[in-house]
Amino acid sequence: MKKYHWGIVGLGNIANKFAIALASTDQGKLYAVGSRSGDKAKTFAERYNAEIYYSSYEGVIEDERVEIVYIATPHHLHYELSKKCLEAGKNVLCEKPITINSLQFEEIRELAIKRSLFYMDALWTRFLPHIEKSMEYIQKESLGGIFALRADFGIKPPLDPKGRLMNPELGGGSILDIGIYPIFLSLLFLGYPDDIQVNSKISATGVDESCGILFKYKNGAIASLYSTFLANTDTSAEVAGTKGRLQLHRKFFGPSSLTYIANDGNQERYDFRVKANGYELEAEEVMQCLDKGLKESPRLPLKFTSDLMRLLDEVRKKAGVIYKEDGKC
Repeated sequence: MKKYHWGIVGLGNIANKFAIALASTDQGKLYAVGSRSGDKAKTFAERYNAEIYYSSYEGVIEDERVEIVYIATPHHLHYELSKKCLEAGKNVLCEKPITINSLQFEEIRELAIKRSLFYMDALWTRFLPHIEKSMEYIQKESLGGIFALRADFGIKPPLDPKGRLMNPELGGGSILDIGIYPIFLSLLFLGYPDDIQVNSKISATGVDESCGILFKYKNGAIASLYSTFLANTDTSAEVAGTKGRLQLHRKFFGPSSLTYIANDGNQERYDFRVKANGYELEAEEVMQCLDKGLKESPRLPLKFTSDLMRLLDEVRKKAGVIYKEDGKC
């Protein structure tokens, strides 16, 4: 069994979770880590047994032994670092959103194809067991025709105007940070909407603090989605069809449970476990694809990510959230 040497650039909270998860895989080895702070890189490397650390992102990217780079920086750096990784011959798993907008994504997508390298959005939710089980129900048409979906994601963090969540220079706003999860779920289960309606609350910095979204489909289906930084919500989801419904329980975006409720009242509940924290599943997907010589994931293909980025662009535009990167790369 081949062992893959991973590098991580950007060593914040999400990188810590990923390093824990990677250690639980059979094929993954954390080889190199990079931060703009040498002390932070050294501490991180010691904590997670990385062989080498760098006081720059470029050190990891240019290291010849690194085969896959996990980009865990804030949103606004994803495009630049993905480009550098691919130009250096590295396969890439990039945190969500994979870029700031669809223009950036399409450029990087073409570069990955040209270089014949693996490139994937680190939307870990796609690979979680309750999502896989939900897809099984939908593909078997156990729900019948799906006509309604509801999903919310609300948290109440400190809102620093200069911080990552609220600063437009850093790709701030609830849509890209947490709204992406309800939007992703709707795209996965219902496809691309035919009509989009948005009601947002814009902060003094110009990004959205809250965003309510309604997707409409020609078959009559609707998706009601919500994201906010102003309140803690249930973070659950429900999909309803003519034969029954699925309840994706609290924190649907992470490892969670699932209940199928048929119209006759019969219920089937599933409680799932993961080896580490769930992030190992996306890492395993990357390595399994590379084992097979694939350059993209069949479960999260580049076409899906392309649609997701276009959808996020449309929602942001209707919400009135514009970044300096929009209209150019």
